[in-house]
Amino acid sequence: MKSKFFPPNHRLSPFINGYVYWDDNVAESREILFTVKGTASLSIPLHDDFTCIVSGKNLKENCLAHKESVKPVIYGQMTSFGKVRVEGHVQLIFVIFTPLGLHAFLRMDAHSYTDKIIFMKNIEGVHVDELRNFQFKRQASIQTNISLLDQVLLRSFDLNSNTGNHSILIPLVQALLKTHGTISVYKLAEMAGVSTRTLELHFKKFIGLSPKTYCRIVRFNSLIQQLSETPQLDSYEWIEKYGYSDQSHFIKDFKDFTGMSPMKYFKDPSWDDYVLNKSISK
Repeated sequence: MKSKFFPPNHRLSPFINGYVYWDDNVAESREILFTVKGTASLSIPLHDDFTCIVSGKNLKENCLAHKESVKPVIYGQMTSFGKVRVEGHVQLIFVIFTPLGLHAFLRMDAHSYTDKIIFMKNIEGVHVDELRNFQFKRQASIQTNISLLDQVLLRSFDLNSNTGNHSILIPLVQALLKTHGTISVYKLAEMAGVSTRTLELHFKKFIGLSPKTYCRIVRFNSLIQQLSETPQLDSYEWIEKYGYSDQSHFIKDFKDFTGMSPMKYFKDPSWDDYVLNKSISK
């Protein structure tokens, strides 16, 4: 698998973390584990010479449940792991949204897309008409295609709109990421000057997840990255560093987000998932 990260146009940076190019020639059908990312995304194939089937225990709607040629799809925020079975020459570009990016792109409640995979052609709104019909130039370079996509997305977002109610979430998300998800929901509510109930409503509307779930996912991904870089740490050090109350809570997060125990995960890690995580964290 080849993976490369491309930054977006600076005007898109409040909404898009970047683009990840995935290139993998899969001669025989292969199943790949993907863990939760804490971000929504849009995937656009460069061609239709490969197939993809996605499964996940928490998926409420899944347009990729059956084997067929891949088309552009929106991945909402996910609350559990998924498995992808691919075959053929996989060439995809993922548009990785910022935590608040999906809401700005859809111009609707982000929570309505949580745990859903939906064809781009079914997304409503005149602002995405051009993107629905967008096709990559097969003979062009990846950089050229990324630049073309960048320009289409610039026309899809309302770059001059007022940030409105979600502006209170920007410093909260920054604090949450800085503390690797270990900050409490009560502290976040206190920072925003709102009740925990109001905070939850804001998070679900603009990010697609409750603040508690989002904290768990950020903490988990920070932990995975740390362990990949310093595998000599023992499990008790992991628990203490990332604020788990005990080992059972630590194992529960692992099973929720990977479908397996920490020992099994690190004994046979998903290289594809690791590469994608590294690209997204840039």
